[in-house]
Amino acid sequence: KIFSVLEECSTDFETLKWTFNLLKQNHQEGACSSEITTDSSNLTLRCNNIPNLYHNMDMNMSDNQLVDWLSTSEDITNVLMAVEAVSVWCCYRYKTRDLETCTKSQLDSLINKLTVVMNTRGWLKLPCSIPTMRMWCFDSCWGILINISSLCVSYQEKCGYVVVDCIDTCYKPLSFLSGEGTLTFHFKHPGVTSCEQPENCGFILKTVPGNGTLRTVKLCTESVDYDNKSVHFHDNIRAENMHIFYIYKYDHLVPLSWFGWLHSGRDTSGDVE
Repeated sequence: KIFSVLEECSTDFETLKWTFNLLKQNHQEGACSSEITTDSSNLTLRCNNIPNLYHNMDMNMSDNQLVDWLSTSEDITNVLMAVEAVSVWCCYRYKTRDLETCTKSQLDSLINKLTVVMNTRGWLKLPCSIPTMRMWCFDSCWGILINISSLCVSYQEKCGYVVVDCIDTCYKPLSFLSGEGTLTFHFKHPGVTSCEQPENCGFILKTVPGNGTLRTVKLCTESVDYDNKSVHFHDNIRAENMHIFYIYKYDHLVPLSWFGWLHSGRDTSGDVE
């Protein structure tokens, strides 16, 4: 499908640029369920896999190297992924104890630098309802909550993100990601202007076999996926605009974005339940 579209393309600069980005994205995401939509002025690759899951990072980076990486990495596409990366990096250094752990002032400095990175990269601020991240500090056996208010909109500001709570609240992250399962969400996209049952608008995510130990999470777009379900789907919902996060105990966010080490099967210790 992709190459049949490419055969019909002209060879102007924008087409070549689009082709390069298309092949690059296809390589990064691997085999994914995708659709090509075409008209006289627009070509779009649609991948239904949730993009923020199972990335890897170097835990041995210094704090300055971490900031440099956050500033340039193509894997990081929004500020929540960056915050999760800082959390994982700090937690790993605390737990291994063979690396220099961070003081609270260093963690606060990282968040300040992350604010600059967010503005430089043009990321949208987080919703004001996003809880603070729990990060580890060397002088305590408990996680220390780091204030990320500078990365969030105020209650008076309009936010480009919407937090959608899952109807299914009994799942533990690895239990869900290790087997067959679905998650259901009620959400009416603002682009849906005509619907006879707006109270039942929503979407379903399901796990499908992937290339690693854990399963890939995919947005359901086929009508059969919504037969006899409590929600119906509108095509305005796009997987590439989603970021899954899991909250447990005291508003602690589980950094699912950086489960690459679990997904690949290289290390299954320290499972998050």
